[in-house]
Amino acid sequence: MDKKDIPNDYYKMYEDRYQRVYDHGLEVWGKNVISSELDIFVEKANINKNMSGIDIGCGEGVNTIYLAKKGLKITGVDFSKTGLDTARKLAKKENVEIDFIQDDALVLSNFKDDSFDFGICSGCLHMLVTQSDRNKLLKQIKRVLKADGIFFLLNRGDGAKDEYPDVENIYEDREWIWVDKDGKRLDAIKLPHLPSWPRSWENHLKEIDHGGFEVVHKFNSINKSFSDSMCVILKPKI
Repeated sequence: MDKKDIPNDYYKMYEDRYQRVYDHGLEVWGKNVISSELDIFVEKANINKNMSGIDIGCGEGVNTIYLAKKGLKITGVDFSKTGLDTARKLAKKENVEIDFIQDDALVLSNFKDDSFDFGICSGCLHMLVTQSDRNKLLKQIKRVLKADGIFFLLNRGDGAKDEYPDVENIYEDREWIWVDKDGKRLDAIKLPHLPSWPRSWENHLKEIDHGGFEVVHKFNSINKSFSDSMCVILKPKI
C-alpha cells in the first residue's frame, strides 16, 4: 500500500483506539501535559486572559485543561467523541469550564473565520500521512486564526530526516505498552496501528510556509509524549 492508496478517513480510527483503551479499564490514554513547551509559548507569545484560543486535536484535553487552569479561555476540538467525553470529565474534576466540541480538524465546520487569538495543535500534524491532509490542517488553522493571531505547533521528529510512514500495515493490531514516569511497565493492550509522518526541519518549514505562516520561534525538545519533537510558534503571513 502506498500513501495515495490509504483510506480517506484513516485518521478517524482514533475513536476506535479510545474505546479500546477505556474498555480495557484504563481511565486515560494520554501520558503527560507538555507543560515546558506550552509555558515557552505562553511566555513568548504574550498569551493573556483577554484572548480566546483553540486546541485542535485536543484528545482527552490534557493541554486544554492545563491552559484553562492558567485562566486562559480555550476551546478543545477533536474528532473522537469518546476522547472528548473523558476530556469533559477531567475538566470537571479540575474545576475548569471548557467548551469541548466534536469536529474534524481538516474541516472545522463549527468555527467561523478569524475566530481565535491563539491556538495550539500538539501531536496531530505528524499523524497525517498525505501532504494534502497536512495542507488541509494548516489551511484550517490559518482560517480560524485572526490575522494577528499566534499559534503553537508540536510534532514528533528529530528534524534531521523524513520518516516514511508505515502505511503498509495500517490498522494492524499492535501491542501498546503503558509506563509510569520512571519507565516501569504498567499495562499493555492491542490497538490498531496508525502510521505517522515526522518530517525533517527543511520539509516541515516548507509546508508551514506553503500554509501561509511564518515562524516566530522554533526549537527541538524531548517531549514526554512523543520523544524527539519539533516545536514552532507561528503567525499568519500578511
